[in-house]
Amino acid sequence: MFTDRQIENILMLSIAVWLGLFASAAGILIGAIIRPIRTRRFFSFLPGAFHAALPAASIAVLVSVVSAIPQILLCYDPYQTSRWDVPVWAMSAQFIAALIGSAIGAFYGQHPRRAAFGLGGIVVPMFIGGVAGAMALVPYGFDDGYESDAPVFGQAALGFVVGGFIVCMCRLATRAFRRRPVSFN
Repeated sequence: MFTDRQIENILMLSIAVWLGLFASAAGILIGAIIRPIRTRRFFSFLPGAFHAALPAASIAVLVSVVSAIPQILLCYDPYQTSRWDVPVWAMSAQFIAALIGSAIGAFYGQHPRRAAFGLGGIVVPMFIGGVAGAMALVPYGFDDGYESDAPVFGQAALGFVVGGFIVCMCRLATRAFRRRPVSFN
């Protein structure tokens, strides 16, 4: 059984992961805009979005989680009912930093380069996506009264599988777009 402090830390990290995933939508949109401008083909927005999806999401989630760690360490207040006394400016700075990280990831994902698509080029990102998915879904195991660790670990396993599957599908779509350029013009 997890202690109250551990549950609060897990919930805060989950919020940070969801905040990073939400901020990564801006990076995907930026990637969908950059590719048509760079290639001068209007219908290349879809490959641009796929190429920006993983780098934007991974950098945004990483920045969000790293900026949440000082909040976890410094802003915990056991005497309040919400347990967290995080200033509004800190959450705003965390979201802005995640947006900037997402934009950097979108620009990083657009560079024409040969990506490693071997076993390590797919398994390692799938594992990282699985860990992020597990961190995102684990709080749902604490619903309906916390009496056992089984629902928590079940939600973590589900998040790991879903996160890994989403990353695998994005990597395979990116591989398909790199193999054969898409041109509707």
